[in-house]
Amino acid sequence: MLTTLQIGGGIAAVVISTAAIGAEIIPQSICVRHGLSIGATCAPFVLAPMYLLAPVAWPIAALLDRVLGAESAHTYKKAELKSFLQFHRTGEEPLRDDEISILNGVLELNTKKVMDIMTPIGDAVTLSSDTILDHPTIDFMLSSGYSRFPIHEPGKPFAYVGLLLVKKLLVYDPAKALPVSAFALSILPEANPNINCFQALDYFQTGRAHLLLISRTPGVAGGAMGVITLEDIIEEIISEEIVDETDWYEDNTSKKRAKRMTTAAVMRG
Repeated sequence: MLTTLQIGGGIAAVVISTAAIGAEIIPQSICVRHGLSIGATCAPFVLAPMYLLAPVAWPIAALLDRVLGAESAHTYKKAELKSFLQFHRTGEEPLRDDEISILNGVLELNTKKVMDIMTPIGDAVTLSSDTILDHPTIDFMLSSGYSRFPIHEPGKPFAYVGLLLVKKLLVYDPAKALPVSAFALSILPEANPNINCFQALDYFQTGRAHLLLISRTPGVAGGAMGVITLEDIIEEIISEEIVDETDWYEDNTSKKRAKRMTTAAVMRG
């Protein structure tokens, strides 16, 4: 009797161990690494029994959903997603640092306020509506490298009336010495400092403007705090500063001088 139990126990142990290794451990180890490719290959073989057993399986599934409730999809918080990105720095198809920075930047865009990344109005290059556009002024505008200039009321540097586009001056003769008010100004949209960067991006995408005036009192003169451009939003997305040919500084916060290359340069990569 004892011998029979020992033999039976030994056989049972072997069978259970073999089943666990062959049907659980090995498949899981393989599918963890190659789950998508294995799933795609086996899909036709799985669909056939699914359709065959559907008349029985679907009523049972509907009954279980009614009794236990529908299965809820598992979602992740943004902080968890950002942590997962760090795990993908290595592996078969690792993410580049730039790719991770961009994905992190997009995830943070909805929580960043425009007031945190705007250029303070004191650092912005602006003009008064009574400024005379003579040769020195035109030279100053061109040397600044900007294509748009916020225009404020005379003697009121916080009350803005519009936006002057440099392209409107292409055929203008500075010898005429006309004031800024003689030109048709574009609309300078104003926004509350508490809107997030995604809201600003959505507005820029409408094509109405590529520059926003951040104001404590949008629609009421005198509340200007700063300006934000489409370039500022893109910099937040890629988590890097964009330095173009005419920028004096890498960013408006540190005031670090932008490094210049020679006139001849070759892109490497």
